[in-house]
Amino acid sequence: MPRKKAAVHGFGKYDVTINTQFCVISDGYHNAFLDLCTWEGSYWLAYRRAQWHDPIPPGDVVICKSPDAYNWEEVAVIDSGGDDRDPKFITDQEGWLVVYFGTYYKRWEGKTLSNHTRDQITCGAQSRNGKVWSSPYQIYRPNYWLWSTQEGYNGYTYGMAYHHGNDYCNSLQLIFKSRKRFGVWETVGPALNANLELTDLSEPALFSLDKKNEQFCCIARSADVTLVGTSMHPYTKWIWDEYPVICHSPCVVKAQGKIFVAGRTRLDHIPGLDGEDNEKSEALKKYRNFQKSYEYEDEDHEDITAGKPKGWLSDVYKTVLFEFSLKNKDLKYLLTLPSAKDCAYPGMVYDEDTKELVIAYYSQHAYPDMEKGIPRPADIYVTRVGINDLQGDV
Repeated sequence: MPRKKAAVHGFGKYDVTINTQFCVISDGYHNAFLDLCTWEGSYWLAYRRAQWHDPIPPGDVVICKSPDAYNWEEVAVIDSGGDDRDPKFITDQEGWLVVYFGTYYKRWEGKTLSNHTRDQITCGAQSRNGKVWSSPYQIYRPNYWLWSTQEGYNGYTYGMAYHHGNDYCNSLQLIFKSRKRFGVWETVGPALNANLELTDLSEPALFSLDKKNEQFCCIARSADVTLVGTSMHPYTKWIWDEYPVICHSPCVVKAQGKIFVAGRTRLDHIPGLDGEDNEKSEALKKYRNFQKSYEYEDEDHEDITAGKPKGWLSDVYKTVLFEFSLKNKDLKYLLTLPSAKDCAYPGMVYDEDTKELVIAYYSQHAYPDMEKGIPRPADIYVTRVGINDLQGDV
């Protein structure tokens, strides 16, 4: 596999550096929407492999294993029969590695709702060794997409799901399962009902703010702001704030007394890109013209992209790393990872030995120009970010 070391950057007093950057999956497919974890002494990577971003033709979930996060072995492919995407891991207390993912399937015609052509379910599967997996099974209700999980104060596994339908995905639901019950998830209650006030409410990252898991926090995507909610056990009442920065597909890791969030943002939400001012202004100018024009084009696939705004995967989006502070109500930008067009949806772990964040994500920046009608590939990268000098509290 090709390996390239990225340039090292320093960012003020934090001295956050990209120590190494490797392209680990590059096979001509659209490889995307991933997660990363450590289990049984190895790194584990799950991602969706397909011909391109959208559900037709459908994709599969690929499971890979590595001793060092650079050299990867493909060990399993999971296919539910629908379009499988956005896999996430749970390292179960009973010794299982669990993966769950969203699956699109064609809506039944005739005696059912007719406002959308597809439904979505969350599927799960588990393994004792990472190579042999159970058959996929349904988790929770249709069109509630389980996006992230966290162990709770009582030892149960909790998950934040967002309602996935044709009504702006305007609610978040907290659910839970007890130990040894892989497919049985029960309702805690609604965490947020936006009543259509917030469009594109989705991708909620659930995590704990304390060692005993008494206080949960959730960082969720919306169209123009990032939503941050907190709740104390039993997690039935939530308090929400809006942070004035875009963060799509947030992924959260706690390390060295700090909370780090990796995800996707827009160039006008990134302050002071040294040496990139011209690129930033030109890209944003193009993007705003696209928004105003309401023109459409079929960039990568004639049938599927018809009806999507021009520039919907333009170079204004980047994969970035933030520092999150609940106390200061802030998502502080730290650095930009090499990325462009369709990108982000990272997985992230902290390496205690090297004092680095290990971030896996996907991007199309290696393919700036593609002949019209040819699907644009997406590659998966692993970046090690040094945070040796960081200290502080959350």
